[in-house]
Amino acid sequence: MVKELTPRLPSSDDDGMTIKDLQSIVNSPQKLLFSTIVSTESPILNGMGIAVLDAPEGSSFITSDTPVVWVDPTAHARAPGVRHFGLGSRSVEVTMPISPKQSVFFAHQVGTVRSPVNWWKK
Repeated sequence: MVKELTPRLPSSDDDGMTIKDLQSIVNSPQKLLFSTIVSTESPILNGMGIAVLDAPEGSSFITSDTPVVWVDPTAHARAPGVRHFGLGSRSVEVTMPISPKQSVFFAHQVGTVRSPVNWWKK
């Protein structure tokens, strides 16, 4: 359960964090960060269109320590001060290799991939 892994954070009813709580976060920040990222990003990704892309014969996807890529193909057309984007951007695309031969592709705008893919519509 995520709550058990997450260091206790103060609520509006608390007097605040103890030194022990703070030290727990300092010693293992990934516990707090992981649970925050999963609880925030998962519902958004779940609401996007999903396609599984197969690598062409004789090719493979590049995997790494940080294989997930977020791209907004329309960002370049916006003014320099507003080219930022996130999962809430309607044109954002997320690519996540799951093996050297397959990658998961998320997009709000289903059908944005130029090659034929089978979209799972929600």
